Amino acid sequence: LSGSDVGNQRRMEIGDEFLTVVKATASQVGVAEAELHARFPHLKRGAVDYFPSQAATSEDVAALVDHTVLASTATENDVKKLCEEAKQYSFKAVCVNPSYAKLAKAELQGTKCLVACVCGFPLGASTTRIKAEEAKEAVQDGADEIDMVINVGWLLSGKLQEVYDDVKAVVEASKPSTVKAILECGALKDMKIIAQATTLALLAGVDFVKTSTGFGHGGAEAAHVRLMRSIVGNNCHVKASGGVRDIEAVRVMVENGADRIGTSSGTKIMAGMSEN
Repeated sequence: LSGSDVGNQRRMEIGDEFLTVVKATASQVGVAEAELHARFPHLKRGAVDYFPSQAATSEDVAALVDHTVLASTATENDVKKLCEEAKQYSFKAVCVNPSYAKLAKAELQGTKCLVACVCGFPLGASTTRIKAEEAKEAVQDGADEIDMVINVGWLLSGKLQEVYDDVKAVVEASKPSTVKAILECGALKDMKIIAQATTLALLAGVDFVKTSTGFGHGGAEAAHVRLMRSIVGNNCHVKASGGVRDIEAVRVMVENGADRIGTSSGTKIMAGMSEN
């Protein structure tokens, strides 16, 4: 991967090895090269031009943050506290387990803060039908966004059609809400497999690709974010999640193509902004 800056615009190029992976992955789920290029012209050019998000001011940063609490031990009071902090700092969203969707929606009533709920979390190994039903119920309970975990085991087994169908089912079940596909890049390790996962999610119609659950396989890495952005171009968003705990880390992720940040350290990040 390579890139260059023209003013505030960033050009990010995709190497031939990754373009080959993207085309092969698309072909395996029935998308021919001509259709791929028609839907995503930047993949024909081998480069994307985009305008990076800003992270200069407190307002810039708050607008990127999904303020998160996903621990199994999270109580109602923890979720209420999360929502109060989200309102205090004007975070973009809160991210909670689906059993707390109704509570978070009620706590945030009258604000612009969105409610995101995870799905198939954190393993991604539920059946497709169960994932779709979980997403559908969360949307009915007030979720504006669904953060689903892809089936990592299927991907590593080479079952690309099944991974695509799994993501597509959740996208359909979640309408009209936004869907983020969590790729769990730390478990995939190989950049070419991350390219496969990103391609499948893009073709399935997600609104975001997301790096990590933050549970057990490492967090967001700049190289992964950059690869994901180069593949999705301006056709969907990139969320960096896991291990983003200070303003320096936020800015590294934004510099490499992220336009949403998932973190349980939102208040710490904002405190660091005020110190600067």
